[in-house]
Amino acid sequence: MTIGRRDGAALGALFLVPLALLSPSLLTGRVFFLNDLTHVSHPWRVLGAELAKKRRLPMWDPSDYSGLPFAGNMQTGLFEPLAPLFSIFPFGRALTPYFLLVFWLGSLFTYLQLRRLGARPGPAAGGALLMAAGGTAVSQMQFPHLLATLAGGSSFLLFAGRPALLALSAGIAFLCGYPPLWSAWFGAALLWQLVFGGTAKDAARSALGMAAGLAVAAFVVLPGAELAGRSGRAQGRTISAEARMTQSADWPDLLSVIHPALTNRVESRGAAPETNRVAWTYENVTTTFTFVVPAGREHALDPGGARYSHLASAYLGVFGAAAALLGLAALAGKRPLAGAAAALFVVGVLFASLGGNHPVSAWLWTHAPYLKQLRGPASIMYLVLTVAPALVALGLGALKSRRAAAALWLAAMTLELAASGWSFHPLETSSYWTERGPLAALLRGDRYFLQPETELWPQVARASNDPRFETFKDVVYRTYKGKLFGLSNLPYHLEAASGSYEPLVPSGVDAAVRTVRDGAQSRALADMLAWLGCRWLLTKDALPPQRVGHPAAMLPGRLLEKDTVLWHLYETPGNAARARWLAESDAGRLSGPLERAGEPVGRSWTFRRPREDRFEAEGEAPSEGRVFLPEPYYPGWRAYVDGEEQTIEPALEGFSQVRVDGGKHRVAFAYRPGSFLLGLLLSLAALAALARRGFNKMTGG
Repeated sequence: MTIGRRDGAALGALFLVPLALLSPSLLTGRVFFLNDLTHVSHPWRVLGAELAKKRRLPMWDPSDYSGLPFAGNMQTGLFEPLAPLFSIFPFGRALTPYFLLVFWLGSLFTYLQLRRLGARPGPAAGGALLMAAGGTAVSQMQFPHLLATLAGGSSFLLFAGRPALLALSAGIAFLCGYPPLWSAWFGAALLWQLVFGGTAKDAARSALGMAAGLAVAAFVVLPGAELAGRSGRAQGRTISAEARMTQSADWPDLLSVIHPALTNRVESRGAAPETNRVAWTYENVTTTFTFVVPAGREHALDPGGARYSHLASAYLGVFGAAAALLGLAALAGKRPLAGAAAALFVVGVLFASLGGNHPVSAWLWTHAPYLKQLRGPASIMYLVLTVAPALVALGLGALKSRRAAAALWLAAMTLELAASGWSFHPLETSSYWTERGPLAALLRGDRYFLQPETELWPQVARASNDPRFETFKDVVYRTYKGKLFGLSNLPYHLEAASGSYEPLVPSGVDAAVRTVRDGAQSRALADMLAWLGCRWLLTKDALPPQRVGHPAAMLPGRLLEKDTVLWHLYETPGNAARARWLAESDAGRLSGPLERAGEPVGRSWTFRRPREDRFEAEGEAPSEGRVFLPEPYYPGWRAYVDGEEQTIEPALEGFSQVRVDGGKHRVAFAYRPGSFLLGLLLSLAALAALARRGFNKMTGG
C-alpha cells in the first residue's frame, strides 16, 4: 500500500465531515447531554478527572449500591488514550473534541484497512465515511465508550498479521470500555480475515494477537473478572429474558439500516389522514406547561429529543446501502463463499435484532451464550458496521470503469449522511453540567435509597409551534437531570444504597437492593433501610398509608418542594447508622439476609469517609461485640482496629463486620485490591514483551 496525493484528499474529506457535523456544538459552546451521557458517562469521567488531579487511581466508587469496585468496572473508559481530555477540560468542553477525535480515528483506521485490502482512495473513503458520519457513529453519541471501542476495533484488520501491533490495538480497544462490542469485533475480524483471503494460520496468529491484547488490559480485565464472578449474575440473578428483549426491533425497523425515515414511512402507511391532537402537561419546580402537538406513530423517534432512536439508527443511507449491495454482488461474483458469508452475517444480525418479535430470534436471546449477556436486541444492528465499510468500498470500486459515476455516488452518499446527522442531538448550554439541583444539597452527607430502578426520559421528541416550547424542553431536561438516576449523584459526592444501570453488582448487595425495592409494601421497610444506613427514601409514588406515620414505619412523607415532580421524600425513623456496635448476644441478627435482621439494635458509632477508597468508624463498645458497617463485603478491603489488622467477616450476606473488645476503638478500612495489582503486573509484562519484540524486529535481533 502506497500513500499518495489522492489519499491526502480522501483523508481531508474524512477530516471535514465530522467537523461539519459537530460544528453546532463547536461554534456555539452548547453541549451534548442526552440519556447515558447524563447518568453514566458524565459521572465516570468526573470521578476519573478528580482522582487524576489528586494523583490517585480510580479504585472504589462509594456512590452506588453502597459502594462498587471501580477498578472492576470494565465500561468506564478511564484508561483509554483520550481520557486525559476530561482531566484537562471540564466535561462539557471536552466532550465534543473527544467525539471529533474518535470519529477521525475510526475513519482513519477503516480507510487504511480498506486501502490495505486493495481499495482505491475514493472507494476506501466511501467505506470509512460510515465510521465518520454513518448512523451508528452519530446516533450512539450518548455512549462514548461504545464509539471509542468501535474506533479501536476498526484497527483490528489493519494490523492483522502483525501480532505485536494487533495486541497493542486490541488492548487499547478493550480499555475503551465496551466489552460486548470488543468481543464482537474480535470474532468479526477473524471471520473477515478468512473471508478476504487469509489462511487459517493467519487467523490463528490474529487470534493470538487479540488474546495478547487482553494481557495488555489485564489491570482492568482481572478486577472485572473478579467482580463478574461475585456478581448477582454469577449467582443466577440475571435480567429475565423478557426484560432483556423489551427493546426488540419489529420488521419495519429493519429498514432503518438503510434509513429510519423508511421505517417511519412504512409504519405510517394506512394511518388516518387527519392529525390527532393531544395536550401534553409536564409539572416542574416552577409551573406547569401545556402544549398541543401533533400525534401519530413514529416508532423510530427518540423520546428524549434526538432525531431518531439509537435503537433504529444503524443506517448506511440510501446511497451507502446501495453501494453495499453492489459490493456484496461483486464479492459474490469473485468469491461466492465470501459473498455468502457476508450476506449471512448481515441477515443474521438483522434477524437477531427482532428479539421478542420472532420466536426463533427470541430463542436465540434465551439460549445463545453471547446474546444471553446482552439486552436490547434492536441495539445490535450496529454490528452491521463490522462488514459494511468493506462492502461499500467494493461497491464503489466496482464502478472503476465509470469513475465519474463513482465520484458522484460518493458525493451523494456524503451529502446524505451529513444531512441526516446534522443537529441529530439536542444541545444544552454549558451550565447544564454545573447546575446541582435541589436534591444535591438536601442529600449531602446522608445515604439514601432511590426506589425506582429506572425511568424513561420525558417525551419531548415532537415539535410545537408554541414559542415557549424550547423553554419547556430545557426545564424538562434539567428537572430530569435533578432526579439523580443512575450514577448522576456521583459528581456531587452523594452516597446511595440503591443503584441503576450497573450490569455487575456484588451478589449480596444486589440481593439486598432487590429486597428493599420489592418491599414498598413490607412492614420491615423502615428497618431494612435503617440497617443499610439510609436516612432518606425517595419514591415515585406515595407509600401506602399503613407504611407511614406509626413507630415501625417511615416518617410522614413530603414532596421535596412545592409543585415538584422529583420524588416523594420519606425519612427513616430512629437509628439509620452508618456504623453500629452490636453485643455478641445480638450478633446472630447479622448471620442471615437483610429481611430477617429485624429491628436495628446496638449503638451508633461515628462514621467518616476521608476518601473514596477508605472509611473509618469510631466509638465505644460497652463489651465484646461486633461493629457492623453497611459497606460491601468484597475482596481487597482491609480493616485495622486501633492500627492492628483485623479480619473482615460477612454480615447480612453482603456487608461487613469486625469483632472488637470492650472499650473505645477506631476501626479503619482501606481498599487495596490484589486483582488490580496482579493485573497491573501482567499488563506491564505484556507491554515489555511487545516492546522487546518491536525492538528486536527493528534491529534485526
